[in-house]
Amino acid sequence: MAEKTTKRENPEENESQDDERAAGKRILLVDDDYEIIESMRLTLESRGYKILIARDGNQGLAMAERENPDLLILDMMMPKRSGFLVLEKLLRTKPSLPAIMITG
Repeated sequence: MAEKTTKRENPEENESQDDERAAGKRILLVDDDYEIIESMRLTLESRGYKILIARDGNQGLAMAERENPDLLILDMMMPKRSGFLVLEKLLRTKPSLPAIMITG
């Protein structure tokens, strides 16, 4: 019987596989807090993701429509347009866009 490997048994190999899956994937970060953007950007780029950054809701909406990211991570409360309004509008035209809503 073949032995099944789990993520716990070989974490280095699994990290490599995760990095390969991340290659070329684009994540749009929308937040007005520089420190949050930078910490997420550094972490995600180290895993192979390409990061797009918007500093407010209007910029995030325009960038999401133009760039077609693979994932959207956005803050709930931002100047100009809240994350809720951005997500509501985007899901009308891009209903399959995965999104993570954060708050700080």
